Amino acid sequence: MKKKNISIFELVCYIVAAVMAIIGIYMINANLTMINEYLAAYGMSFMDMKGDALQTVLPVFAQYFTYAFAAFGIGKIYHAVAAPKCVCETEAAPAVEEIFVEEPVAVIAEPAEAPAAAEEVAEETVEVVDAEVIGIAEDVAETVVEEVEPKEEN
Repeated sequence: MKKKNISIFELVCYIVAAVMAIIGIYMINANLTMINEYLAAYGMSFMDMKGDALQTVLPVFAQYFTYAFAAFGIGKIYHAVAAPKCVCETEAAPAVEEIFVEEPVAVIAEPAEAPAAAEEVAEETVEVVDAEVIGIAEDVAETVVEEVEPKEEN
């Protein structure tokens, strides 16, 4: 069975909601009893004064149900927003010591070697770009030469 964490404030909200709902149900019963006694005393039927009966019963119990829903809603919102009070360590969660690594895993370059490594990468990049530019220039030169030299017709 899963144990739920319910705070005291949440519990109070739920108890207030239950009490308000019970009072609302009692008020419905009390008002309907009063209306029935009134109808019996004056020899009337419920259909003769149904509008007056609704105007008497609805406002009395509706406020209690409104308060009950509001208290219940506040309890639910508090439960959704409130942070858990305790964090339990389980087998799935690693211990704090296991998270931190004591030695670095890999070193990319020492600070003294970094400028030399950067220069090597820059030289290789320049060589690749030069080769591409030369290849493009040769293609353009061949195209220009073909257009300038007239073709011999036989």
